[in-house]
Amino acid sequence: MPSPLTITLVIRQPKDPRACQLMLEQMTYVARLYGGSVTSTEQGDAIAMRLLLADQISAPELRHSKEVNNG
Repeated sequence: MPSPLTITLVIRQPKDPRACQLMLEQMTYVARLYGGSVTSTEQGDAIAMRLLLADQISAPELRHSKEVNNG
């Protein structure tokens, strides 16, 4: 089974803003080191937000959204 093209991680960041920046720089470096790249970043927990939004829409709307986003 081939590896997926993308991976989503939720990381609890340290309180120190400089440490957060350094951590992002290091993750970006490691991704490039192994032939990958960081294609997007988002503040907050995008997975939790997606699940919360999914709870708010009807089943037919959710199925349609998955069909559209999965091609």
